[in-house]
Amino acid sequence: MTMGCCRKCLPLFYFSSHTLTSLTITSGTGPFREFQNSLNFPSLTNLSLRFFAFHSSDDKGYVDPFSSFKCLNTLIIDRCSVDDEDNLSISSVTLVNLTIKTYGSYKFELSTPNLCSFDFTGNPIQKLNKSNNNFSSIKHVHIDVHIGLFDEKHPLILLNWLTQLGLIESLTVSSKTLEILDLVRDLWIIDFPCLHNLKSLRIKMYKHLPIPHGVDDFLLQNAPSAEKSVIDLSYNFAFKFLKARWRILPRYFFGALVFPRDWNKLECNNYQNFVKGNISLTGEHV
Repeated sequence: MTMGCCRKCLPLFYFSSHTLTSLTITSGTGPFREFQNSLNFPSLTNLSLRFFAFHSSDDKGYVDPFSSFKCLNTLIIDRCSVDDEDNLSISSVTLVNLTIKTYGSYKFELSTPNLCSFDFTGNPIQKLNKSNNNFSSIKHVHIDVHIGLFDEKHPLILLNWLTQLGLIESLTVSSKTLEILDLVRDLWIIDFPCLHNLKSLRIKMYKHLPIPHGVDDFLLQNAPSAEKSVIDLSYNFAFKFLKARWRILPRYFFGALVFPRDWNKLECNNYQNFVKGNISLTGEHV
């Protein structure tokens, strides 16, 4: 089931089902909608949330919205937020696949003893688990760190993540992530007895961000037989960039031919800014 939400809060009486197994909800643009913490989906196995706000109703200091889903297998949290300085607690004994995409700075805690796949896009700002759980069940990890929101603590926290995830078998990282890791002072001097079980290292390389020299070797120092592959995403980025601009050009040219009087200075400026990359397809300045 896939649906959007345009109200301030999700009505509990509407979201109740004993047979629903898959649910994808997007709250839409604008202020994030509050996600209710007591939804009745006893059979839900796949849940995907986008643009929601998690809020705690008490003073515990954390919000735990997923513990009621007793069959949850796959969870995707895409560009959501956590209110009032709370931590997002992800607690589930059945969860196998977890994806977190965030551009904010909220903290989260994992209590997922059977988690197998962990996909994270954002900035690591805290340890994965305060109790130093070894996450031995996690086998596949993808990490893409954002340089735009860089903090001086991120390199050491990222290194701590790789230490806590030291038993994984496959690791996918972006060149941006390796660039952050390369900022750890005296990286090669640090004792790093991790990633012995690594069988695959995949590096996603973005335009103008080459792989820092030697950082990939640091990750493979304890698994020299692991397979390493580099995925060049610069072409895909350029293709999507040109494709997006090609779609917008007819709008301006058609308007200039059919409504020449409306082709005023403001529209011309918007078109020039778009060509220069100063505004997005929605007309918002970037």
